[in-house]
Amino acid sequence: MSMGGPGDHPLTDFLNHGYPVFPADMRPMIRKLHSIDAHAFDALPAELYDWEAGKNLDAGRDLLRSLLLRHDIDPTTL
Repeated sequence: MSMGGPGDHPLTDFLNHGYPVFPADMRPMIRKLHSIDAHAFDALPAELYDWEAGKNLDAGRDLLRSLLLRHDIDPTTL
C-alpha cells in the first residue's frame, strides 16, 4: 500500500515533495490546475506517469491548456 512518500506518485512527488518530475513548461500549468481543483488529475493517472517518463508530452501540454481554459485561465499567462 502506498504511503504518500517520495516515489509513490508523480503528482505528489511534484506537489508535496518538490521533485521536478515534469517538464519545466508543464509545471506551472499543473500547479495552477491543482490549486483551483484538487481533483483535476484524478482521471489522469496513466498520463501523469507518461509525462514523468517524457512520453506524450505534446498531448499532455494540449490537455493541460484545455483544462485551464475550461476554468477561464489563459495558459499563456502562467
